[in-house]
Amino acid sequence: MIGTIFDCDGTLVDSMGAWHEVDRTLAAEAGITLTEADAEAITTMSLPEASAYLHEQCGLGESNEAVLEMIFDRMRAFYANEVEARPGALAFVQALHERGVPMAVASSTPADMLATCVERCGFAPYMKTVVSVDDLQTSKREPAVYDHARSFLGTDRAHTWAFEDAAYALDTLRAAGYRTGAIYDNDISGTRDQLFERADFLIASRIEELRERRESKQPLEMPSAGSTFKRPEGHFAGALIQEAGCQGLRVGGAQVSEKHAGFVVNTGDATAADVLALIAEVQRRIRQTTGVELEPEVRLWQ
Repeated sequence: MIGTIFDCDGTLVDSMGAWHEVDRTLAAEAGITLTEADAEAITTMSLPEASAYLHEQCGLGESNEAVLEMIFDRMRAFYANEVEARPGALAFVQALHERGVPMAVASSTPADMLATCVERCGFAPYMKTVVSVDDLQTSKREPAVYDHARSFLGTDRAHTWAFEDAAYALDTLRAAGYRTGAIYDNDISGTRDQLFERADFLIASRIEELRERRESKQPLEMPSAGSTFKRPEGHFAGALIQEAGCQGLRVGGAQVSEKHAGFVVNTGDATAADVLALIAEVQRRIRQTTGVELEPEVRLWQ
């Protein structure tokens, strides 16, 4: 039998941005600016450790405990009123449940907030247990929280999949002999490459997939005003431009992109006059070869 353990924040629910910002927000309200080194250090800490760091190293709050309570107050409100499941996460959990896969949640989120979050987002009915590192007085640098969650599933480590979005937690799981799935959405808890090299497989968000698709097909690495021409009825502007032999056509520093013919890009020294002249020439050639009138999608001021 195979069992599954899910991290919560950044894996099942869309909350990492809130956790990432709460430290900065509280610090900013106190007139303190956190450095990137501070933020990176805090990412791998438990909440008590992070609170101590913010107080002792950054001067936030009257005590470690006061900082911890400040964080809790903000995040309790977030979990009760704002947090949402990540796209597709609930459907995935429901599909596993229908197949008889036992599941649990193991999280670094405090137990009361974790229970509120899992209930609000609809995951509670499908979980054998929901465990916080606070329940065991440990952190995810050790496998204890995963082992405790697994004890409710009836599976051994080799037959238990754990899904995480944090590179350091994946290191813990791999060292302990768990199967691992990495969830990537942003670089807060690890870059895509860092997660990929630590996991048996990686799931990237739909947003990331769409971004990569755009980058592979559109000349986003070069200055442009975006898609240059509107789609003419019954045609695609890019295809018409290609068929007319205009892809790569240049006027001064302006060029019809060689990656996507629907874009006019600046190769480095294009003037507005170059761009306008190139647009006009493309329109002329398409009109001459096809009879189609290409209408600019960009706004022109002359």
